[in-house]
Amino acid sequence: MKVLIEELHAKGHEITVVRASTSWYISEKSPLYTSVTLHSPGGFEKNKVFLSRLMEIQLQGKHASLWSKIGNRIQIERLLLDLCSQLHKKMSKIVIQMFEDENLMQSFHEAKYDVVLTDPGIGVGAMLARRLQVPLVFNVRWTIQGEAHFLLAPSPLSYILYTATGLTDKMNFSQRIKNVLLQPGS
Repeated sequence: MKVLIEELHAKGHEITVVRASTSWYISEKSPLYTSVTLHSPGGFEKNKVFLSRLMEIQLQGKHASLWSKIGNRIQIERLLLDLCSQLHKKMSKIVIQMFEDENLMQSFHEAKYDVVLTDPGIGVGAMLARRLQVPLVFNVRWTIQGEAHFLLAPSPLSYILYTATGLTDKMNFSQRIKNVLLQPGS
């Protein structure tokens, strides 16, 4: 997103970034854009707990038996589902806050934006584009099902690394099998 914002700004476009108050990566102040900051419940502490628990599970699995590794993987998947659930609850609150703020929505309509550029993993941008009746552009190469280029280009799963596996590009035979089995839709 940063590269896109820099390029749009360099070409003279005016950019408004809608960000959560707890955002780690999007600064509230920038010479490249104007920001609209929406209050977000929660913050870093919940993510810190998640990351600590994730590291603990991964360290337990380093020298564990196959069954323990499977159990660890299930725990990790459960943690990720819980984190996604919390994220979607927070995003729902942000959507409600944004759409119920009549002054904010009026200012968005009056600005007559040309496009909404958003992340496909979070539905807020798609809903805002629909509400403003402007085109929507997703800014990343992945979808909720995984790497989007797998949908378009030949990608033999035994050779093309699936990011969520935690493997490297130097896979042995059993790791290649794991890579194939952990692909969504496999």
